[in-house]
Amino acid sequence: MSHYRLDQGSEHCTTYNVGSEAGSFSHSAGNDRCGGSGESCLHKEDQKGGTLFLDEIGDLTPSTQIKLLRVLQEKEFERVGSTETTKVNVRLITATNLNLESLIKEGKFRQDLYYRLNVFPIHIPPLCERKSDILLLADSFVEKYGIDTRRFRPSR
Repeated sequence: MSHYRLDQGSEHCTTYNVGSEAGSFSHSAGNDRCGGSGESCLHKEDQKGGTLFLDEIGDLTPSTQIKLLRVLQEKEFERVGSTETTKVNVRLITATNLNLESLIKEGKFRQDLYYRLNVFPIHIPPLCERKSDILLLADSFVEKYGIDTRRFRPSR
């Protein structure tokens, strides 16, 4: 799913796995490139005007879903422990392997957040359903990593 801004261009993209944080933007650990929190990712991306990729979006806790919805609607957030509001200027791309429609019916995912995120859905079937792609991917990886780094040497 993609929440887009037309003038983002080819700016920096940061990945943040919200599933690894049990769905929280505000607790420590997390992606080192983001300084430990999703809020930190948002802050850094605000300065760059780039793209934030949130993986495992279906694992967000209900309270974090509300925070993300506010960021999408108001384009701002407050850092934990701060009274200062930070404006956000990011393109947001999300991914999940969960069925969000089912989670909505179960009351585990907010319908309003789903519709905000589901601007341009892209469904990619699992690789096990695309067996013809395996050889193409293998060839691509050999070409990209084998020739450039000279690590792959076919046995003769």
